Amino acid sequence: MNRGFHGTRVFTAILVLLASGSAGAVNLLTNPGFNSGTTGWALSDPGSATLSFDAADANGSPGSGSARIDNNSVGASNGTGIAQCAGSVTAGNNYTYGGKVLFPTGQNRTGSVQVGLRWWDGAGCTGSAISQPRLSLNAANAAWVSLDSGVQVAPVGSVSVQFVAFPSKVEAGGTLVGQFDDLYIDDGLLAQGNTVAVPSLSQAGLAFMLLLVGMVGIRLARRY
Repeated sequence: MNRGFHGTRVFTAILVLLASGSAGAVNLLTNPGFNSGTTGWALSDPGSATLSFDAADANGSPGSGSARIDNNSVGASNGTGIAQCAGSVTAGNNYTYGGKVLFPTGQNRTGSVQVGLRWWDGAGCTGSAISQPRLSLNAANAAWVSLDSGVQVAPVGSVSVQFVAFPSKVEAGGTLVGQFDDLYIDDGLLAQGNTVAVPSLSQAGLAFMLLLVGMVGIRLARRY
């Protein structure tokens, strides 16, 4: 085999690996980590719940926080909280959703904290909801808990998707509190393509790595 050609193949392979590291699944949500207060999120039923920004961040970041939802619904067995339309989806494609939840202890009402989706048959989260998958934490916990759906296939007929997060209260009256952070629904590109996950690089980091690879390529060319 021509050694110069071999060196070129090695050089090209490294470039491809670096390029793949800069791509990945994309979070479709706006302000998923509540770094900008509660911008982008709205209550599904303002008469039954309140939404506020809380300085407690799932990762302990002093510059961020989380969403606190107080479920004040009058009736029993009622889940209500926040929602955001994440935009267009493709039926049959893979998606993943989840987030971090805090279910504070010492409350006088019981229930669960949940995150989930609503798959809609119309654009902009309109029309009829086709299905509504959920993930839940059913016991109060003093620590943040991560919930992850694994790969979800957008059902037949789905055109758009909405993300929801809420405390679900068992008893009538009273208040049940839940907190939410680092929420996500991604486009599942890594799962669909069975691509090996490679840590993403910043633009500066990628430029530096490309410079190093270029130097290696020059040395290979000189050697062979």
